[in-house]
Amino acid sequence: MRTPLTLLLGPLQQALADEVRPERREQLELAERGALRLLKQVNTLLDVARAEAGQMRPAFGPVDLAGATAELAGVFRSAFEAAGLTLEVDCPPLPKPVSLDREMWEKIILNLLSNALKFTFTGGARVQVAAVGDRARLTVTDTGTGIPEDELPRLFERFHRVRGARSRSHEGSGLGLVLVKDLVEAHGGTVGVDSRLGQGTTVTVDLPFAAAHRARTDPPAAGAGSPREGGGGRPGRATAYVDEALGWLASDPVPAAAAPAARTPQAPVAPHGRVPHETDRPHRARLLVVDDNADMRAYLTHLLQPDYDVLLAADGRAALEMALAQTVELVLSDVMMPRMDGFELVRALRADPRTARLHIVLLTARAGEEESVQGRQAGADDYLVKPFSARQLLARVRTGLELSQLREQVLTETRNQLAVLSTLADAGLRLSATLDPDQILQTAGQVLLPDFADQISIHLTSAAPAPAESPPAYIAGTPLLAREALATAATHAINGTVPAPAGPHPPPAAVLALPLHAHDQTLGALVLVRHTDYSAVEHKYLENLAHRLALAYDNATRYHNERRLALTLQRALLPHRLPQVPGVRLAAHYRASNRGAEVGGDWYDVLALPDGAVGLAIGDVMGHDVEAATVMGQLRSALHSLAMEGAGPAQVLARLDAYLQSLATERFATCLYAVYNPHRHRLRYAASGHLPPLLVAADTAYLELPPALPLGLGSTPVDREVAFPPGTSLLLYTDGLVENRALSLDDRLSALRQTCGALPVAARTDPQQITERALELLNAPDRVDDDTALLAATAEPSNRRPSG
Repeated sequence: MRTPLTLLLGPLQQALADEVRPERREQLELAERGALRLLKQVNTLLDVARAEAGQMRPAFGPVDLAGATAELAGVFRSAFEAAGLTLEVDCPPLPKPVSLDREMWEKIILNLLSNALKFTFTGGARVQVAAVGDRARLTVTDTGTGIPEDELPRLFERFHRVRGARSRSHEGSGLGLVLVKDLVEAHGGTVGVDSRLGQGTTVTVDLPFAAAHRARTDPPAAGAGSPREGGGGRPGRATAYVDEALGWLASDPVPAAAAPAARTPQAPVAPHGRVPHETDRPHRARLLVVDDNADMRAYLTHLLQPDYDVLLAADGRAALEMALAQTVELVLSDVMMPRMDGFELVRALRADPRTARLHIVLLTARAGEEESVQGRQAGADDYLVKPFSARQLLARVRTGLELSQLREQVLTETRNQLAVLSTLADAGLRLSATLDPDQILQTAGQVLLPDFADQISIHLTSAAPAPAESPPAYIAGTPLLAREALATAATHAINGTVPAPAGPHPPPAAVLALPLHAHDQTLGALVLVRHTDYSAVEHKYLENLAHRLALAYDNATRYHNERRLALTLQRALLPHRLPQVPGVRLAAHYRASNRGAEVGGDWYDVLALPDGAVGLAIGDVMGHDVEAATVMGQLRSALHSLAMEGAGPAQVLARLDAYLQSLATERFATCLYAVYNPHRHRLRYAASGHLPPLLVAADTAYLELPPALPLGLGSTPVDREVAFPPGTSLLLYTDGLVENRALSLDDRLSALRQTCGALPVAARTDPQQITERALELLNAPDRVDDDTALLAATAEPSNRRPSG
């Protein structure tokens, strides 16, 4: 194992000695530091293997333990000071020398001080040597993070590392304390550890004085002829230990000891201000490199910096803060790091919407399948195992950026398409929110101006004369084109013809004329004008919008035509005018629902009976369609015939019930029929499932109605008779007047009674004012949209002639 290292370090150090170019020296120093750390690990592995095989042969000699320890500890002082820690060395002379292998003792001290610095963040460490009985005692105490009690028994197990311990670096083999124990026991000594979590750790080493061993002059079995482990400035292998410790502390890589003036480049940070020719540079992707090893950060920076902007972080938490603070396009992260490891960093980045789509590549020394699966499950996009070649890393980064850019492009296009669909849906809803054709055209103008056009016009084929000769149905915006030019463009769109070339002097505006198609018909054309041309995407969007406009306008015009027909039919089934009957004043009102073309079944009628009496009828057939209107017309005609025969109210309704049951329909109806005798001033009435009539007088109240089923369901109405003196008014109505989703029927009936009862005395004898006041209930919130019929009658003295 040492042979290839010798062939690596020897030529490398020779090249470093001969190199004078700063940039080249930085690369060689980086390689040397890596090789020295590898040599340190190899030596540790070989020492542990020899101890395990029982081949550890110390070269003992009497040594001043206090002086040797103080000298070795002093080598680490610069590292402790760089970390902001104290290093106290208390090594008074001992009464006797100690038989030591100097090289082994150096490894013991360097390992213990390296661990103290690695796990201590405040305070410091203390190295003390003292005589305890017939032994010399070394204690190394630190104020570091401490070790959990359940981990103490396993500290001297090979490759064991305390999980979750806070440290300056997660690098290490887990063999340092194992080697210390083996070396101490080779000296006939003992080692012990006492630690308190969060307070610190004390390592105690006891060695016998020189009398316990016979001095040997055997040369050391290891290390002979091995390449040097330091570059001067520090004795022997201490250089590798101290340089590694300084690497944990530095934001930038630590220079090699052989060339203290050399310095590795800092990672470039994105400038906050403009730099010369910044706008002339092509876009450089910004990468975030995360590794707790300063040399690895420097190496990755050297590879990536020619093509990318590189940000550096020494642990996952710093990387997360950096990624959230500024835009990053790819993250290269180590796995084993202090404070927050790579897996935790990936999960944190994926959890934040700002960084959820970052391309993340994990770099790790763990080559097992389990680690790769864990990285993928955490959300990493790629997993690169150390050691890797520069070509492999750059290829992964380039591919990752391309995939990330492609993913963002697809997401952007998808978002744009969704935005277009959303705006189209919103425009469609706005256009369909009304059934007023003129309002639809105005809404189209609000949608299109000024985002899509500076001027628009809408031309309809229903115009007479032809669209090219008639003014547009709607025009708005800045007048860029004359009306004649707009009409010509509309004609070409309607006819599907191509306009003639503009000639040598094209118009100073772009014109887009789109036909308005709906239900296989061309309704007209939409003409848009602006200063800039329309893109293919805008053209497609506006075509879709024109189609929605055409549908909304066509639906509105169809609705108005069908509603006009429905209302015409509805009113044709009602009395054209009320009869002039002596002794009674009359008023009636019918209001259709807003259900478009639906025909309702509400109706009323007034009959001048042969004996001078007046018949008052009101009813409502179930449903809103042509069949309901047909049944309503049949019932009204039948009631008219039965009433003229002189039948009383209950008898008329009973025969109507039988008649309705004989029809080929499943509809039923409510009805109230009353007969007023103006000579006797008496009112006789009966109802089949209808709401009670309201008597409007000094004491406004509802007339009593015995319960009875609606017509068509076997109704058995009963006659009632009350006095109806002059000045008394009667209000008949259908349920559309009092239906409400939020209030009960009793509440609405009470509101009607109070409304009419609050009329002034003079108004109570005016049927027109009674109906107008009752209609105010239709303005109440939450009312049910339904047809409403009202009939009001006021008794007058017999000698007065009625009016209107």
